[in-house]
Amino acid sequence: MTLYGEVAGRYDEHYSDRVSQLENAWLQDWLDPLDGSILDLGCGTGLLLDIMDIDPCRYRGVDPSEEMLGVARGKHPEHSFSVDVPPWVQYDNLVCLWSVLPHSKSLASELYRARLSIRPQGHCYFGAIAPGWGASHIVPSREHSGLELEQELVFAGYQYVTVSPLTGADTRAGISQTPGDDSPPYSFYMARCLA
Repeated sequence: MTLYGEVAGRYDEHYSDRVSQLENAWLQDWLDPLDGSILDLGCGTGLLLDIMDIDPCRYRGVDPSEEMLGVARGKHPEHSFSVDVPPWVQYDNLVCLWSVLPHSKSLASELYRARLSIRPQGHCYFGAIAPGWGASHIVPSREHSGLELEQELVFAGYQYVTVSPLTGADTRAGISQTPGDDSPPYSFYMARCLA
């Protein structure tokens, strides 16, 4: 059983609070439109498919956890999922969001390998947990600064990298914290670039 296998059945609960719903709406606007084929790297339980309407013919979700993929297949049976990126297939878009990058042992090497799955000048979208938040409430992970994420992407050969923060203030606008609301003050760095 993988690390995420232990939390697969309840994983979506961590992304169902009010702040996550606002973040999901922001992500949907940030990613839309995703034209062409899509490789969802670290797709987990299919959260991207939960927030966006993506034609099954254009989508491939990849995750190392069979348990997480089992949940994704149950929610989205018409879409394709696998443990590995299919060799010799290149996609128009790479999406790697939520807390995927912090689990990479060698971020630069993972980013380089991911770039090989994208057509030249393909669009890439990355999200990384910023320092001060941490995903330890789900599973242990590593945080990245925006500058570190940008440097790693450039080092791995990506072009036209732009990194911007998505902070708790961005997603909590107009929401007052209610007593007993222990949702974390999310803070991510989002990056767009070309392969």
